[in-house]
Amino acid sequence: MRIVLALFFSALSIPTFALNLPDGWRLPSEKELSGEERDNAHNSYSSGSRFSKAEGDFNSDGVLDFAYILVSTKFNGDGLFIYLSTPYGYKWIALEEGNLDKAYPDKGYVYSTPAMGIGALSPTTFRSYVENAWPENNVFPEEADFSSSALDYFKFESAGSLYFWSKSNKKFVRFWYSD
Repeated sequence: MRIVLALFFSALSIPTFALNLPDGWRLPSEKELSGEERDNAHNSYSSGSRFSKAEGDFNSDGVLDFAYILVSTKFNGDGLFIYLSTPYGYKWIALEEGNLDKAYPDKGYVYSTPAMGIGALSPTTFRSYVENAWPENNVFPEEADFSSSALDYFKFESAGSLYFWSKSNKKFVRFWYSD
């Protein structure tokens, strides 16, 4: 019986172990995640993945989703991706891509480390971020949107935003809580 339970729970966690990353992307190296800012708490929470991975039910379907900061193997940059559960399995969604080659052509910048971090916020914490945000925000979640976890996407000691699943739009929407 113990073996059956062990196999069952192992099968549940397969998406995190047998992860086929999107073409042209890789996980950040330990060196790339070695910055001192990743040792500290961000907005009162910490991260075992040094703010490079977050887990939560981001689309309110009752299945765990996974968000990652990934590094490009094709250009100088990184991106924010969600490995989102669907009725047909998981699919990758790119929420943000930072490409130094496109943003600063002919400057010769060399990518060194992800500048951004991520974390999962419970619906209650998500609501408190929205309630305490600046009124200049032009995209506010609807009441039904607070049933999902939100993804906190931030630059250390700088700007922060949330990606949340908009039930009415059936897609992720970005909400800025600081600049």
